[in-house]
Amino acid sequence: MKKYVAIFLTLLIANSGNAAIGDLFLPSDDVEILNVQNFKNHIQNSTTAWLVDFYASWCGDCQRFAPTWKKFATEVAAWRDMVRVAVLACSDEINTSICREYQIVHFPTVRYFGENYQSGKGVVVHHGERVDVQSVKKSVIEIVVNEIHEGRGTVYPNLLPYEASDLGRLFEGLPDHIQYVFLVVDPPDAHLGAEVALDIHKTPNISVKYSFNNNSELIAKLQIEKFPTIVALDRRNNSQLLTSDTNSKAVKTTIGTFLESKGLKIIEHIPEIKKIPSADLDLEHKERSKVVLRQHIKKMSDVIFQVDLEAALRYSLRQEVSTIEVIKGDQLQALNVYLTVLKKYFPFGHNSSSFIDELLKLTSESTEIKGVVIEEIVNRAENQGLFSSKQRFLGCEGSSTRYRGYPCSLWRLFHYLTVNSAQLNVYNKRNNPREVLEAMHAYVKYFFGCVRCSQHFQEMAAERNLTKVSSLDSSILWLWEAHNVVNARIKGDDTEDPEYPKYQFPTKFLCPECVQEDNSWKTDEVLKYLKRMYGRFNICPAWKKFASEVASWQDLVKIAVVECSDETNTPLCREYRITRYPTVKYFHENYRFGSGALMSHQNQNYATVEFLKKALIEKLMEEISEGRGAIYPNLLPYEGADLKQLIESIPKDVQYVFLVVDAAQAYLGAEVALDLHKANGIIVRHSLKNNSVQFMTCDANRTALKRTIVKFLEEKGFKTVKTVEETKNNTSQVAPRGIENAIQGVLRQRIKKMGDVIFQVDLEAAVRYSLRQEVSAVQTIKGNQLEALAAYLQVLKKYFPFYYNSSSFIDELLTLTSNSGAITGLQIEEIVKRAESNGTFSSTLKFLGCEGTRQFDENRPFYGYGNHNVVNARLKGDPTEDAEYPKKQFPDRIRCPECVDDDGSWKKEEVLKYLKRMYSNANVRYIGADTYVFFRDLD
Repeated sequence: MKKYVAIFLTLLIANSGNAAIGDLFLPSDDVEILNVQNFKNHIQNSTTAWLVDFYASWCGDCQRFAPTWKKFATEVAAWRDMVRVAVLACSDEINTSICREYQIVHFPTVRYFGENYQSGKGVVVHHGERVDVQSVKKSVIEIVVNEIHEGRGTVYPNLLPYEASDLGRLFEGLPDHIQYVFLVVDPPDAHLGAEVALDIHKTPNISVKYSFNNNSELIAKLQIEKFPTIVALDRRNNSQLLTSDTNSKAVKTTIGTFLESKGLKIIEHIPEIKKIPSADLDLEHKERSKVVLRQHIKKMSDVIFQVDLEAALRYSLRQEVSTIEVIKGDQLQALNVYLTVLKKYFPFGHNSSSFIDELLKLTSESTEIKGVVIEEIVNRAENQGLFSSKQRFLGCEGSSTRYRGYPCSLWRLFHYLTVNSAQLNVYNKRNNPREVLEAMHAYVKYFFGCVRCSQHFQEMAAERNLTKVSSLDSSILWLWEAHNVVNARIKGDDTEDPEYPKYQFPTKFLCPECVQEDNSWKTDEVLKYLKRMYGRFNICPAWKKFASEVASWQDLVKIAVVECSDETNTPLCREYRITRYPTVKYFHENYRFGSGALMSHQNQNYATVEFLKKALIEKLMEEISEGRGAIYPNLLPYEGADLKQLIESIPKDVQYVFLVVDAAQAYLGAEVALDLHKANGIIVRHSLKNNSVQFMTCDANRTALKRTIVKFLEEKGFKTVKTVEETKNNTSQVAPRGIENAIQGVLRQRIKKMGDVIFQVDLEAAVRYSLRQEVSAVQTIKGNQLEALAAYLQVLKKYFPFYYNSSSFIDELLTLTSNSGAITGLQIEEIVKRAESNGTFSSTLKFLGCEGTRQFDENRPFYGYGNHNVVNARLKGDPTEDAEYPKKQFPDRIRCPECVDDDGSWKKEEVLKYLKRMYSNANVRYIGADTYVFFRDLD
């Protein structure tokens, strides 16, 4: 059987010579698409001039301007041998260096570069508020006329106005073959004659000139009364007045009719644009995949993705801030304030905020910074894996690249920052409640690329009194109201994504309790919703996403979880040395003993899907290299100098081998090898160095690589198996406990009526859980851990409300910790269990006053009044909050009216009395073993 080897090289730089599907400009448009690789080659020393629209695909003004620019390019197609019309996307990160070099900080920006251009920033083309084709033409013609006036613009016909008082000089300076001159007389602000002169400049034997109707002597001699008027003059000084409507098409028609009567005709030569062929593969398939993903994300409702927050942060620093050549003065101060709130409130992973520290130090110690330095620091952070994903947007992905994206993610970022500022600073009275809003205002003012959007936000900040926001909660609501104002303004606008229409949020569907019957807002409920939605615990966790992404590997490696907070799992967690959460361990096939391999990585955390995949692949490669991992495909990198060894190693039943050549430690090939391991007749291998062989290219992501391989096989008539299998849902659902659940509900309601009672059951539950499921989970307790345990046991012995001889097990534990250099967690567990069996505790109930509506352990050690309220404030509105027991600042006015002053501040001496009363031994209620009879008389 003949065997084939196909080599694929994954490129880390995307193909930007072509706009992506859904971008503002496509190869089929009459514009030339430039990028960092071809910009200077086209512009510098060019025989033609260039008009370049620098844009950002997400920018609303750019989206509104794009149809005008495309129509302008089409209408001036006859000018291409003199001036080319092009675009460059500053929103594409590979073009950042060009946009910075040419100081493009607002969008859209149109620049004119004359023929033989060599240096400089180009001439800004002002198209004014009226963004239409005629205003653009007028601005361009004014620049061209100025170029000619200053001795440049040699590619154009003479567009200087004719100023003589008669027709005697019309043929002056023209070559002998010119038979007719057409003088267009029009008002000074029209430029109709210049436009027609450019349109038909390739027509032989004629010349078009223009004069303004303020040339009174000429107008009087020619007896012209209507404008525009066209004067046709031949070499014999025969003249004829021609009238026309006030547009270039009508003028050209009039001139054409005259020439036809003389046996001549107008020629509008339109040079072709040399299009760069698209290198993207299977664009329709890619778009279908994106649609499926968007539909899946929509079903997740109001989840906030870490990916989107990081995308906003990266884009803002790398493609907005860093495009400024030198940052100083107010801009530098605004950047420092922005970085400060990011450092305080952004959900960075472990050690992943180090690049922000570096930027903060730079902005604090310098009087000016170059934008390129900002870009280098952010790029380095990305290369070090400090971000959770390389994906640009997820929840903010629009139906095309022009929609949503960066503006969506920036709104979400600032909502998140306002909410987390409020939750973390509730007791920090010195904190500025406008801290995040002022940072946002400064950022939008000095760095946001959409000029009109920036102006609107500044105007709104003044109108809606941003400077008078006086509390952290009101800062959250101010931004929410501002966002809804923007949504209302752009609803139905051309910039609105048809898949994601603008609405006032939250909708009744997302938050029915937020809207009153008359459709007005219940702001207190809206506040709760915003805290819930933008709280740090609502960021979509990575473990489930990781399990979903590697679903096709499940016949090779299973993804599972063990809950160590369940006391039945305590022996297991102790045996495998699980003392910190979350901990991820790998157990190979045919595993028999040992504690498993810890999956860890420098500067990383388990909130990163990319880290989890990379760590797992590294572990599998290690297994294979050590002679294990027989169930896996060969994931070791191919290191042969040529393909001979690879071909010789192919089994007879394999028809194709795909060798993925990628950067070191990228492991993209290994990932795809696992994805396609069930495809019959093919093998995927990877190499970490280049071979001098012919290769095909694809984008640097798993989906693109698989699609490229599948497309190759389909072209060969080769059928493959499905590459992604559905993950089996092995989660067992616990059946409702019926009458017991009903009893528990009644029980909770009756306990609420008792007010500030402390139950012995809850205190005992805390002791038992801490000793049996936390302390005993440690395999060997020694050193500082042993000292900490002894101190904990001593305060329990002194102050815990033990009854009769029920503290004997504490005495036993104290003796053990005092007389041993080390003890095992198993010893602790056995002593506590023995105490339970001996009836040492008052009840086998786990919780009573601390019983929640869900199986979340709400009981926590009491860390003191002030700190406990800080925690309550931070968790308020969080998904972990029990709906029946919302977090609040305690004691409230109902429990202790004398504890709260008229201005809402605490009377600490009264709070102290209350706490001593509530948590005293006299207030601890004892419940007999497992009986509910006690509650019959509570009403």
